[in-house]
Amino acid sequence: MTNLQQSPESSATAVTTRRRWRVICAVVAVSFLTILARVGISGAKIDMARDLGIGDVTFGVVFGAFAFGYAVFMLPSGLLADRWGPRKSLALSVFFWSFFTLCTGLVSGIAVLIGIRFLFGLAEAGVFPQATRAVHNWTLPRERGLALGLLNTGSRLGAAFGLAVIPLCVARLGWRASFVLLGISGAVWSAVWYAWFRDAPTAGSGGHANQNASLAPLGERVSGDGAFISRRGTGEGVPNTEPSPVIMEPSQSANPNRAAARGKFPWQAFLRSRNFYLIIYQYFACNFAFFICFSWLLPFLKTRFALTPAQAGLYASIPLYAGALATWSGGAAVDWIYQRGRLKASRAGPAIAGFALSIVTLCVAPYMHSPGWFIACFALMTYGVDVTLSSSWTVCCDVGVEYSGTLSAAMNTLGAMGSLASSLLFPLLMNWTGSVKAYFYIAAVLNVIALVCWKYIDPARTLLHGASPKLATESENCQPGPQPSYSQCGRSSP
Repeated sequence: MTNLQQSPESSATAVTTRRRWRVICAVVAVSFLTILARVGISGAKIDMARDLGIGDVTFGVVFGAFAFGYAVFMLPSGLLADRWGPRKSLALSVFFWSFFTLCTGLVSGIAVLIGIRFLFGLAEAGVFPQATRAVHNWTLPRERGLALGLLNTGSRLGAAFGLAVIPLCVARLGWRASFVLLGISGAVWSAVWYAWFRDAPTAGSGGHANQNASLAPLGERVSGDGAFISRRGTGEGVPNTEPSPVIMEPSQSANPNRAAARGKFPWQAFLRSRNFYLIIYQYFACNFAFFICFSWLLPFLKTRFALTPAQAGLYASIPLYAGALATWSGGAAVDWIYQRGRLKASRAGPAIAGFALSIVTLCVAPYMHSPGWFIACFALMTYGVDVTLSSSWTVCCDVGVEYSGTLSAAMNTLGAMGSLASSLLFPLLMNWTGSVKAYFYIAAVLNVIALVCWKYIDPARTLLHGASPKLATESENCQPGPQPSYSQCGRSSP
């Protein structure tokens, strides 16, 4: 077999591969920190309300100020990701949410607190669309599912960690110092990201990483002529079955954001796309079912099952750990199916299975009369909707291409609307009906519609360029439509 370990090209590829994994680790870390900062106010609510003299109704306005700011700036932040690139835009988003988190620890009145939480929502709005753009720039389509699944795993682990640890920090350090520490941690990440990250794999490589190095699947090495891939941990070469890269002009491939940065924004392409409406609706349904984990689940458990705060907190964290497992396994499933040459099935399959599981458990959970069985059903529901996340964010890269940041931002905006609707409807329906059944049935119906949406979402049809659906079946395929060489591959017809 061919030994590639001494090849300069394979050495350059190994460096590029390691850096791509570091990029993935960096966006997972910012996902963890972002949600940790977001749930911080929940862990500090009791102490803040006491010190600032805020009642529950007024504190609801504080929560709402964040949600409003988050929804308002989501789409503009996605545009910034596509025009400026994820290096600058993500660094700015994290810096500003860090600054406003720190300022939260310095407030002395309700009006200032509401204003700061609104600005905090504006700043946090860009993190996930901009991180998605970074993953799009640095990964192949065959590995994006796992990368984006891990991005969402970070958010679930951040929430579970925050709900458990922040109350302890508040008890020991006080709520003001806790917010200051959260702000400092985000600011450090922002500075490191801006100094280290580059928008494209070919940038900052010192001229050593060639096109084949940029296209090497994670954990593998490609020879200089692209003919062989060396297996992980060995020097043995095997034939390279990856499709040949589509090489674009250096001036075009050097900046993956160039196409989005020039000319007018193609609003008509978005509004005329069936994919656009299907993608954003199914994410609304997903978040409507999930968001109760962040809002009403803990107080509901305390009231319905007469639990202590410690017991309710333990039960409430279980669905979040189920969600973390789901985002990882969903991403792995997306990539596994894709690598077998089934583009549409790789996106739709895990999403349909996840929504089907959530529909069944949403219908069963209201009839559980013990906290253990109720949480078991609810954790399965959370697992189901979170399995769909990797499909959702990956298909934004497939369909959006150079506007993947904007499309993912639009999707996340509708997700925020679903979260807001969930947080408002749950207590209203409880008051009107005296039961959680109405809320769970509505969530189940919304998920049925979302499941049907995935039957018609076509990842092979991009917003701007369109594509023949059989592109997805005639090759192992990557992505239709022009995009930088490090994120697209294709096979010519025989």
